[in-house]
Formats: sequence, structure tokens, C-alpha cells
Amino acid sequence: MDNAQRFLSAYVSIEKSLRQIVGTTRYSKFYLLLQEAAKKNKFAQKYEIELQEYADLRNAIVHQRDGMGKIIAQPTDDAVEDIEKIRDLLSENPSVSKYFLKHVSVCHLDDDILDIEKRMREHNISKIPVYSEQGIVGLLTLDVIAKWACAELITPSQRKQVRDIYEEINDNDKVYFLSKNANVYEVVQIYNNSMRKGKSVLAIIITEDGIKSQKPIGIITVSDLPYILEYF
Repeated sequence: MDNAQRFLSAYVSIEKSLRQIVGTTRYSKFYLLLQEAAKKNKFAQKYEIELQEYADLRNAIVHQRDGMGKIIAQPTDDAVEDIEKIRDLLSENPSVSKYFLKHVSVCHLDDDILDIEKRMREHNISKIPVYSEQGIVGLLTLDVIAKWACAELITPSQRKQVRDIYEEINDNDKVYFLSKNANVYEVVQIYNNSMRKGKSVLAIIITEDGIKSQKPIGIITVSDLPYILEYF
């Protein structure tokens, strides 16, 4: 494979990766695709100028006048090696399993609220998934516990189990699920789509197949967003 073929092969791979980053399958001019991808991906942003230049070089390599795409120039070794390096950086499939799989502490409806609150403080977590035999019920948060505690100070009751505040934790429209093989860019899309709708995301729970009845093997919360936005 000569330099022109290597260059064009890398260029096609980069264009495919940019579409994946943007989240579109529709045709779009390379420059516009690159601009959108640069808003979402640190590598596309870092190499945006170089990729614009390589798009021009691609047009110089391939003569399109007769519609046959005839190769009329050969790029240098340095140019080929550089575009292949960018291709490799962009083509990495950053699955959530690579970054966010971890032990997920859960609780159940018959657990004592104060025991769960103690566990959350000890492990420095602000949200904990609540499960029943059928699967997830919702998320118990420190905010919900604080509201419950304040209500108890005003009007003490016998409510002590998680099931006693079921209405407060049953907020499943703010809990999302992804399979362990999902792309990190899907996480970004969930947050972006929710923001456009004026909704908040309490958590994204990772399971084997993205099914809510499955055991959680990872969790993504708003505290992970700075890391995600910096690198993806």
C-alpha cells in the first residue's frame, strides 16, 4: 500500500469516527462534521486545524474532475504517519466499561433508612440505587433522606424503612441505563438531550445489557461529568 492509499484509508476512518462522535449517520461536509466533533471530543478539538489541512490535502491527492477519483499526488511519510496517529486516537471506542465499571452499593425496600444513611456517609456517596425483587425501584439520595429527617423532627412517625419513602425515590424518568459495551459518547448524549428538555439526570446505571432488572456493575453521576467533558 503506497502513501496515498494509506492516507486516504486513514482519512475515511477519521470521517467515520467523527460521525460517531457527532452521533449522525447523515452525510455532512467534512469541515462541518469536524466543527461539531471538536465541540464534543478533546482529540477532534486538539487536531482540528491539522484535520482541516488534511482535508485540503485529500482533495489535492485525488483528482475528481472526471468523477473517477484518480490519485495524482503522493503525501509525505510524515503526513501519513501523522494522519494515522490522529486516526488511532479518534477511532478508539471508549466504552463505559473501560472507565466506569465499579462496585455499586445498593439497598432494598426493607432496609433501615438510618443504616443506609450511615453507609452513604462512610463511603462518601450521595446516591444509592434501591432494588426490589423485580429490579430497580429508584434512587435514594441524601437530599431525600434530609427531607425525611426534617419531616420527622416536625412530625415524628414510625417511618424507618426505605419503602416508607417510596414516593420520594420512585423517580425512574431521571434514571437511565446503559450496557457495559455502550460508548461514552452515549453518556454525553443522554445529558445533552436531558438538558434540552429541561430535565435532570440523577444517574446512569451500567448493567450487562442495559436492562434495569440486571445487577448494576457501574454508575455514572453528575460528579463524573467534569472528567467526561474534559476527555470526550
